[in-house]
Amino acid sequence: MQPSQLIKHLFFSTPVRSLAEGALQTHHLNHEGRVEEDIHPGTRGRIYVDGVFWPAKCARPVFLMKGSRVRVCSYHNMELVVEPI
Repeated sequence: MQPSQLIKHLFFSTPVRSLAEGALQTHHLNHEGRVEEDIHPGTRGRIYVDGVFWPAKCARPVFLMKGSRVRVCSYHNMELVVEPI
């Protein structure tokens, strides 16, 4: 492999998205947050956790009103999945 190919491989083979998802997984899981935009069953809302706003869905088919406390239980495609506390 030529040096230019090696550099390209090292810097561009891992998508930024997967790097961000890895950081998300290790940092926000099991943390508590607050609903900032209502989350209806099957739709996305927004939460505030660890000083950052994130799009989120509820793991259960329940309505989460703005101000509700939630816990991050997983994530999918840069979207947090939460459960009510």
